[in-house]
Amino acid sequence: FLQDNRLLDRSLTLKDISFYRYHKASAPLIAQQEEDPNAPIDTDNLTQRLHNFTKTYDLVIVEGAGGLCVPITLEENMLDLALKLKAKMLLISHDNLGLINDCLLNDFLLKSHQLDYQIAINLRENNTAFHSISLPYIELFNKRSNNPIVIFQQSLKELMSFALK
Repeated sequence: FLQDNRLLDRSLTLKDISFYRYHKASAPLIAQQEEDPNAPIDTDNLTQRLHNFTKTYDLVIVEGAGGLCVPITLEENMLDLALKLKAKMLLISHDNLGLINDCLLNDFLLKSHQLDYQIAINLRENNTAFHSISLPYIELFNKRSNNPIVIFQQSLKELMSFALK
């Protein structure tokens, strides 16, 4: 991760690109409270540091995990951070049963906040059930949506175009 970023800028350190790091794979709020309870996540500082990157780099990618409503602090979640950043949102969904509900809820939430977003499904190679169970509805949804849900692996060119526009 750091090595890839250092190809662009040799002066970058891990601290420059990863502002908060925790061992526990949980919501940032929970990991922070357990591992560093006296140093709460400061989303205003985080936003400022990320904004500073846009002065130097054409494309800044902020990765979140777990979903839009995952708490970062007691008051803010991943969606709040995206709104503060006025960021384009590329939401990657799983390909398991339940993905239709997850995609539709995320679509509704992102649309209601008027974010520029794209939803993509991360389709695993061995998921043959997806094609008969979920894909038929995704295709119906896409026919009537002005923001279709795409299959990540089949739409890399479109997704890069979205990210760079």
